[in-house]
Amino acid sequence: MNRGGWQRLSLLGKAETLLVEMGRYDPQVHPLLELVSGALAQIEEVGRQISTYGDGIETDPQRLQAVEERLIELKQVCRKYGPTLAAAIATYERLQADLAAITDGEASIGALQQIYDQRQAALIDACAQLTQYRHQAASILEARLLEELKPLAMEKVQFQVEIVPSSPTATGADRIAFLFSPNPGEPLQPLTAVASGGEMSRFLLSLKTCFSQVDGTGTLVFDEIDVGVSGRVTQAIAQKLHQLSQHHQVLCVTHQPIVAAMATHHFRVDKQFLPKSVATQGQHITEANQLATDLRTLVQVTYLDEQQRREELAQLAGGQSGQETIAFAESLLAQAATLRQHQDEALNAPPKQLRPQLTGTPKPSATARSLPNSLVWLNLAVMLSEIIISDWI
Repeated sequence: MNRGGWQRLSLLGKAETLLVEMGRYDPQVHPLLELVSGALAQIEEVGRQISTYGDGIETDPQRLQAVEERLIELKQVCRKYGPTLAAAIATYERLQADLAAITDGEASIGALQQIYDQRQAALIDACAQLTQYRHQAASILEARLLEELKPLAMEKVQFQVEIVPSSPTATGADRIAFLFSPNPGEPLQPLTAVASGGEMSRFLLSLKTCFSQVDGTGTLVFDEIDVGVSGRVTQAIAQKLHQLSQHHQVLCVTHQPIVAAMATHHFRVDKQFLPKSVATQGQHITEANQLATDLRTLVQVTYLDEQQRREELAQLAGGQSGQETIAFAESLLAQAATLRQHQDEALNAPPKQLRPQLTGTPKPSATARSLPNSLVWLNLAVMLSEIIISDWI
């Protein structure tokens, strides 16, 4: 007890003595005397018990330091593996389990080998089913593609899908390539090795047409796909582009009026050469800027209305927009409208099924049935030299 406590206890004792003296003369103070005497006795008892408790406390500075260091370590562990101590303990238990699995020795290796053998057998079974479907799909694709190539002045070409066995992977156990022969009597060779630029353009256009109804690509872009072909073939290309537009958005860069006339919308692309100092549209071009040699090329895209479109088609056809070329442009637009109407009516007829009808085939295993539909019937994963075409569906 501190000095102030002893002073208060002494005052309480003096108050008791005073009340005893007063009680001799006035009995009314006896209840107060009892309260003070009881309080004094309780305070003295509390003091004795506190002294006894203090004597029993063990003071160990080294133990206190060890506890504080342990708390610091636990805080660091929580920051790294926590954020709570329970989360850190869970991480410790998981790492201990992983370590036990790794150091399990031969038992763990044997279990892993068994799992590997099961997965490898399932992969081989699925690849065998996929190879079977690919062969059936390849024969259908060969016939369909040759039909699409005939209107493009490629009646004599030969086409074959080559399927060669390879090591099983996630995409199957086949190496697939497109073999092509542009002329009779010539052997089949890889497409990129023998096809000219025009032949490659028509081939890819026909290929896209074959898959137009199942290809999920939203937009197709063709850059001068009609280069190096005759007028009759150009007309066939224009019709196939329109056919593709029934299932995709088709953007085509062309200088052929026949192809441009088949489109539903027409944009003109112009190049302008301006000094770099002209930063914004409408800024005044000074004479100094006109003489500047640091020019910048700007590309402007303009949507053409019907009159502008006729003039542009006339320019493409004859290099000028005279009366005769305007009349020719109008005849192209009228012919294109008629062709689009006839083609739309034909396309609205029930489509031919490109998906192979797998009849008389063994029932697929559970692994094969779990494969995505696109892999089950036609995951060609075609490699065209440096061009890889995959995931057709």
